[in-house]
Amino acid sequence: MPPLIAAWMMLFAADVTEVHRCVGDDGVPRYQDQPCASGESQQHLRLKAPPPVAPAAEIAAPASSSTAAPTAQRRETSAPPEPLSWRCEVDNGEVYYRHDGCPDVLSEPLWLSMPDRSGYSTWMQVRAVPVQRSFACRQISRGGRYGAERDQRASPYDKLSGRDLCR
Repeated sequence: MPPLIAAWMMLFAADVTEVHRCVGDDGVPRYQDQPCASGESQQHLRLKAPPPVAPAAEIAAPASSSTAAPTAQRRETSAPPEPLSWRCEVDNGEVYYRHDGCPDVLSEPLWLSMPDRSGYSTWMQVRAVPVQRSFACRQISRGGRYGAERDQRASPYDKLSGRDLCR
């Protein structure tokens, strides 16, 4: 046999593990690396070896500034994405923030601004823009803008029961 083929066979043989599945009279299967005893049904299995895992000491050891680990071996956990809130922009220039989404339209009575106080109402389109929750919470707490009275604020009950989305 040529040496190159023998070398390839040795490489692949190291990745395969042979296991014997033995079932005795009690019906319970046992897996072992030795052949089964006489009188037991036997099934020969070839399992592929799992990929190598870095030792726990390498993973847990903090990297000092002088001996930094390569980025391929360093395990970094990324933070989960921040939840979104919504910036609601109304046709009349109002801007307010909500955590559960913006309505498509707003209806406003015009009788306050009309001289005859006729009571008509108008429909205004609302555009929803996703923003980060932390930004929306800062804007809600700051207030002072046209539309701030429509901001979604937590009630005292929600704050005491831990359901304030800005905390």
